[in-house]
Amino acid sequence: MLFVLAAEEAKAAAPSPDAAWLQIFLKLLDWPFLLCLFLVLLVMFFRKQFVVLLGRGVTIEWEKLKVELGKVVEKEVKQKLEQDLDPLRDEVDAVKAQTLAVPPAADVGGRAPPPPPNQLTAKDRIKRALQDPRYKWRSVERLSYLAGVPEKEALDIVRADDDIVLGKGVSGRQIARLKSRE
Repeated sequence: MLFVLAAEEAKAAAPSPDAAWLQIFLKLLDWPFLLCLFLVLLVMFFRKQFVVLLGRGVTIEWEKLKVELGKVVEKEVKQKLEQDLDPLRDEVDAVKAQTLAVPPAADVGGRAPPPPPNQLTAKDRIKRALQDPRYKWRSVERLSYLAGVPEKEALDIVRADDDIVLGKGVSGRQIARLKSRE
């Protein structure tokens, strides 16, 4: 009789197939699984809104320089950086040229004289400076120096020429480029 009681207890202790499914179902209703299921459904339902939210881009600011990354086309970023950096390159080259042009015994405080006109008009010298392949944009201040005319006169020459585009650099100064060099 003891043997029969032990066999009946073993049957009662063994889970039935329905009870096993019930245990699996209860485990699935535990909070980590439900949290993951909720997040997956949330992402699937609001997928377009998440793409818009995450695709807005990143803005990096440093002093006066502001670079926006995201849906901006690489070409536009490159053009913006060229527009901002070309006047700075121009100034660095001007400083290099001035330091090389000054003899050791000369007064360092003065500005180097502009290059001789060589029978060219100011407009021709400005166009030649804008055609320099190293720079896409040139500051009007530098153009006036290279042309040997006051800055106001250089600005008037640039404004009168239809082949030249005026812009404003990050520093707030007027910059110019040739329309053909887009």
